[in-house]
Amino acid sequence: MSKKKYFITGIYLLLAVSLHLSAGNIIKPQKGVVDISSIDIKNTKSIKLNGEWIFFADTLLLPAQIPEALKNLPYKYLNIPSFRKDLKLQSYGTYYLKILSDSCSINDFVISTKTIHSSAKIFVNGKLTGSIGVPANNKKDIKPGVLLKSKGFSLKKENDVVIQYANFHKEKAGIVSDIYLQTKEVQIENAAFFLIKYAIIIGTILFIIFNQINYYFIRKKDISSFYIGAASFFIAGYIVFMSMFYWGILFSDINLNYFISLKIWRFSYFMTVCFFILYTRSLFPTIYPKWLAKFTVFYTVLLSIITFFAPLHFSSILFNHFMFFTIIIGLSCIGAGFVGRIKKIEDASLFLFGFGFFLATVINDVLHNLLIIHSVNLLDVGIFGMMLTQAQIINTKLNRTLLGKERLSKHLQYVNINLEKIVKHRTEEIEEQKAEIETQRDFAMMQHELISKQKKTITDSINYAREIQQAVLPNENLLREYFSDSFILFKPKDYVSGDFYFIRHYIVDDNPYLLFSVADCTGHGVSGALLSMLGMSLLHEIVGYDKISKASEILEILRKKFKQTLSKRDLDNTSDGMSISLCLVNKNTGEMQYSGAFQSLIYIRDNTITKIKGANCIIGNYMHEVSYENHIMQLEKNDKVFLFTDGYADQMGDKNRGRFMKKRLLEQLISFNNINCKEQKTELNNNFENWRGNTEQIDDVLIMGVTV
Repeated sequence: MSKKKYFITGIYLLLAVSLHLSAGNIIKPQKGVVDISSIDIKNTKSIKLNGEWIFFADTLLLPAQIPEALKNLPYKYLNIPSFRKDLKLQSYGTYYLKILSDSCSINDFVISTKTIHSSAKIFVNGKLTGSIGVPANNKKDIKPGVLLKSKGFSLKKENDVVIQYANFHKEKAGIVSDIYLQTKEVQIENAAFFLIKYAIIIGTILFIIFNQINYYFIRKKDISSFYIGAASFFIAGYIVFMSMFYWGILFSDINLNYFISLKIWRFSYFMTVCFFILYTRSLFPTIYPKWLAKFTVFYTVLLSIITFFAPLHFSSILFNHFMFFTIIIGLSCIGAGFVGRIKKIEDASLFLFGFGFFLATVINDVLHNLLIIHSVNLLDVGIFGMMLTQAQIINTKLNRTLLGKERLSKHLQYVNINLEKIVKHRTEEIEEQKAEIETQRDFAMMQHELISKQKKTITDSINYAREIQQAVLPNENLLREYFSDSFILFKPKDYVSGDFYFIRHYIVDDNPYLLFSVADCTGHGVSGALLSMLGMSLLHEIVGYDKISKASEILEILRKKFKQTLSKRDLDNTSDGMSISLCLVNKNTGEMQYSGAFQSLIYIRDNTITKIKGANCIIGNYMHEVSYENHIMQLEKNDKVFLFTDGYADQMGDKNRGRFMKKRLLEQLISFNNINCKEQKTELNNNFENWRGNTEQIDDVLIMGVTV
């Protein structure tokens, strides 16, 4: 919306407000008397009588009782219209005013005021000239009304105006609007003017509702048009019941039920707030708090239900409190509009302009209806202004939608006209893409075939390497020749393994020996397997040719030969090597020697576990080399000896269970008290697989166990 349109709309709204605020002549009564003799009543025809009236509280007086009441009953001077602080809860009373004037031939004057809750009778010079319902001094006998029914009277030099009022259904009530002395003709003209104005506003709102529904069916995804349409519908209902006072002036035969009318009027107000909050939320979904929108909807629906079923007095108190809540909710909508404008959201400025003006009129009406200030009801002007801006928002959205459809239609028209060219062009593009794809496919197939051949060659080589390694590894029966109850659990991670075991029988100086060991070379897979082949070859050389009969000496020689073999490499910058546990048993005496490099031996006797640690120095290059110790022990029957690499204990478990750990492995080994080695191997394998689950095996696994 341009600045020019903002200016024009603002001028129109200011004129509408000034029209509401316009008034006739004002002569303020003082201490219950007003002198209008100085006014040309024939030409003026309307005089505002706001000022000090005499007020008798808690009594309903007839005109004939006024002189006596002025002498004997307490009274006070009460301003009309009355402020909230001057009124009592559920009260009744009598207003009195003496009007001094010149005699006038006009005989259709009336006393007119817009709002007296909830019943009243107006007497002028002892005659009943107006009524709203039937006032009474108790709730049982009162008959509340909606429409003011007036009869004409003629002015005398002294005129006594007596107004009885009673209220037992609203929180506070009395004469809370401007009060006029005017001719019936002026009263009817004013009523007709306001009804025409309301009809124009309602007609405009209905037109807006039609447009919004039309837009909603065009684009159902935009729910905001439905919400503002529903809010507009209830606003129209609210305005209809706002204009009830003027209906009674023009159509004296109309009778409306006070309770139903007031409940429908309040229900329309609640629903207007409810749907307008939903509308605001739909316009600014990322700005307006969802919890506040939900709370407001729940609160308004709850109050709507209470309005229809609770006593009118109780719902009146809730309604007055809700009017303050309306101001708070309105400020939250203004805040959303400001943030939307800062974030440059479409239509935020227009929303802010229209709703800001509407909220100003709401605040005015709330304070006026709660008798905190005396002004005029401006809600109809605020509604009209807001509807203009919201209609502009919907029209802008509709124009954007229609413009998008028009562009799409032009594009489709262009496509239809140039369809043959487009199809030909697209076909050429597709053919080019097809040729490129086929070239890429052929290349990919060649690559796949090449990779498949290479994979087969590599796989065949690795399988052959595995067969060679399996052939080189000693047969387990060599171990059983001396230890009939023994096992070897060997689980390579890949096709070939960096772990290996070594078993050999040999004789030194007529003493038969059995050497058995397990070793873990650096890495696994092919690199580890090459080192394992080197390790086995060197061990065969040491025990076959050198005939060494001391376990620690075997490791010392193994380290020396290992380093010599790899001397062509820069050993200062390599971590190639192996950890090893080596046992040497004299088969004649049963004496066993043990020496280790970065591995330990587990020795169990009589359910007591003994751990013999190897030296902290691998076979290979090491910064701080130490000598390997030689441990000697005499084997006894039922002794158990276990050698193992670190693959079993380092295995990760599934379900984030972490590593298996050596502690848990040792607990398993000591539990193998009454089972043979074959069953031990099965238990170890099952426990390993259960722990691993679906987790990948991370290292080669090797465990050797013997029972004496």
